[in-house]
Parts: sequence; C-alpha cells; structure tokens
Amino acid sequence: MNSKESYLQQEVDWIENSGEMPEVAFYESLYYLTEEEDGPKLILTSADIKFLEDAVVNRFKTIILRDLEFANRKSSIFRGLKRAIINYNRLKKYQRKKNRTDSGIEKVIGYSLIEYIRCECEDISNKRYYRTINCTIEELEQFADELGINISPAKKPHLNGGAF
Repeated sequence: MNSKESYLQQEVDWIENSGEMPEVAFYESLYYLTEEEDGPKLILTSADIKFLEDAVVNRFKTIILRDLEFANRKSSIFRGLKRAIINYNRLKKYQRKKNRTDSGIEKVIGYSLIEYIRCECEDISNKRYYRTINCTIEELEQFADELGINISPAKKPHLNGGAF
C-alpha cells in the first residue's frame, strides 16, 4: 500500500468509526488530506473521494441499524427509532447532495425495522407494559413507506412487492 492509499484508508477507518455525524467527519478528512498545514496535501481523484463518501454511507448504515437492533434497547448506545429515522433522513440528504443512490440500503434497513416491530409486539404481548418505539405513528408510517414497507395493522409487515 503506497502512502496515499495508507492515508486514505486511515481516514476511511476514522469516518467509519466516527460518532453520530459522519458527514462532518468526511469534510474534516477532506480538509486534512488536501489542505491542512500538517496534513499530507494530497491531490484526490474522484475515485479517492468516492472511497471516502462510501465510508460516510457505511457509518450512517451502522448507526441506523444499531438503533433498529431490538437487543440494543437496554444499552447505552441505543438511541431508538426516532434517532434511526433522523439518521436515515440525514443519509438520504447526504446521498442527494452527492448525487449517489444505494437502493440496497432501504431493503436492509426495512428488514431491520420489520424485525424491530415484530420484537416490540412480541414483548408487549408477553405483558411488558411500556413501549420502546419513541416516535409518533405518523413518523413510523412515513419511515416505513420510504423503505417500501407496509406496516398496516390489517396485514403482516412486509416489503412492498413481496412478503418475507
């Protein structure tokens, strides 16, 4: 791995392990790699920039899926469905700004949302008297709709176009 690749990989690793704002980490990485006085002052290709942008998308996906993992609801890292929705909207805004799409993300997030709802319903059926869904029904329905999921109470949740 040459020096440029090494610098890029270090920044990708940093972005993918950054906090709740991976798009900020992306711009910090760009600045460090290209302009910062103590930085390497690299000239980045469009492929290099895409590599960094992929890290942002991966980080968003990680934090969204973290908050859709039902087992995490008792953990300090858990932020809940409302935060997953916020981060999903930030991801979509980032992708629009960068003129990027990844239809596979909706499917993965959709499966996770359905599983979360299933586990929540099962827990409540087993006499748990509080809910962990911390968003409004309207927010949940809009999120599900954007993911192509039907969460109508009259039907089992499924991705539009096919059941699980």
